Amino acid sequence: MMSSNPQRYPKNWYEIALSIKEQAQWRCRKCKMQCIRPGEDTSGLSKSDFSPDSMS
Repeated sequence: MMSSNPQRYPKNWYEIALSIKEQAQWRCRKCKMQCIRPGEDTSGLSKSDFSPDSMS
């Protein structure tokens, strides 16, 4: 997620972020939980599924 000050990021920030996420196989570096990929179907998930409390 980009901060509220986009000038702090390089123009290719989204490409950099995508590359890092792909290298990590879309897993959180801290907790190792699987992350949601762009375009992935999330229709079966509730708001609580996105909560940090449910990710531990």
